[in-house]
Amino acid sequence: MNKHDKSYESGHFNKAYNTFKNNFDLITTWNQQKHSSRLGLNKFADLSNKEFILQFTNAKGQINHNNNNNQLVSTFDSSSSSSPIPISVDWTKKGVVSAVPNTDADCLSSYAFSSVGCAESMWAIYNDFAVIPLSVQQVLDCSGGNGNEGCNGGEINNSFEYMIVDGLQSAKTYPFKGKQQKCQADPVETVAAYSNYTTIAQADEQEMAQAVATHGPVSVYIDASGEFQFYESGVYYNAQCSSTNLDHSVLVTGYGVLNNDNYWSIRYALMSKDKGNNCGIATKSSYIIVKG
Repeated sequence: MNKHDKSYESGHFNKAYNTFKNNFDLITTWNQQKHSSRLGLNKFADLSNKEFILQFTNAKGQINHNNNNNQLVSTFDSSSSSSPIPISVDWTKKGVVSAVPNTDADCLSSYAFSSVGCAESMWAIYNDFAVIPLSVQQVLDCSGGNGNEGCNGGEINNSFEYMIVDGLQSAKTYPFKGKQQKCQADPVETVAAYSNYTTIAQADEQEMAQAVATHGPVSVYIDASGEFQFYESGVYYNAQCSSTNLDHSVLVTGYGVLNNDNYWSIRYALMSKDKGNNCGIATKSSYIIVKG
């Protein structure tokens, strides 16, 4: 409690404590089994999985697999490069991926962090690897006309379509507040511009690896239910994961191999690669293109 600066009203303490004990048992059992990842107690340990999903994921239910505005989207052409891709890629080490701020805000904003993270990395790659933190808050506040719902969740491609029309300000001029506000975007302060976005073939991990290797970080959805709530280290694989019931948006920043396990790297975890699209990580993936 002290470690994560939590306090409870007397009526809620017993419920939270019982949930904590159940989660402790789950984590202990997982770590005693032969898994490629390790779980640990974290700031979510007093939440049931249902509470975790409702409070910290997109909570949008089934992901819509249809493309949005056909004028703004293209499909990835895997035949555009005949060169073999590297065994591993790490865009974080190349300095084009910024960290996600540690926020406990009551705001379902993973779609905004994923899409802006992709836009930020692509802008940095285009501009000689000079990273400018871009505004997540702008997407939360201003992309409602594209189908997003602010702190009630949203979709990555909706966010890309907003950015293509209006661009993005820096996080310095439009800082993160953790709650939806009235849109305050100022065209004069726009620092990054985009032309279109590209979607990758559904559930095709080979094509997604090619996109990550040749273009940069890619925005994806995953099933974050179950034991992922307590991820600590290693390569996360869960046979119970869904590849279609996706509830959380993340940014794939690379891929590689750890202890003979292929993995996708996201900004705070390693997830299983080439094991049947585990947790749906390649079910719906896309990236944005900088306006040249």
